[in-house]
Amino acid sequence: MLGTFIDTIIVCTVTGMAILSTGVWHSGTSGAALTSLVFDTALPAYGGHIVGIALALFAFTTFLGWSVYGERCAGFLFGARCVTPDRVLWLCAIPVGAMVELDFIWLVADTPLNALMALPNLIALALLSPVVFALTRVHLNGSK
Repeated sequence: MLGTFIDTIIVCTVTGMAILSTGVWHSGTSGAALTSLVFDTALPAYGGHIVGIALALFAFTTFLGWSVYGERCAGFLFGARCVTPDRVLWLCAIPVGAMVELDFIWLVADTPLNALMALPNLIALALLSPVVFALTRVHLNGSK
């Protein structure tokens, strides 16, 4: 959870403040190109290099994290026999992700892949809601 806090609150806030304080947000660029331009403006000698290294590390660690989470979940849901096909799919995703247009990757990651992660959780919430209600009643009443 600390990594999520650092990434979401600290890194995004610093990036947003840098974009606003340099005034480069009027340039018409967006995404990583805008961030690189901002840091190049603020730190002309190393700004672009810092953003490039940070982006590569973020992409690599995100890829590793998602692949491990997916592998563990697939192994839990479908057994150990599906771990190797899961790894092969992740390996095939590397060149596809490198060659496909970035807007398409964001579209795929935002909609169907997040839905695939949300659906099992929503189903589990629906199935476990009677247990939650019963335990809540026990907790609030102090006895069974």
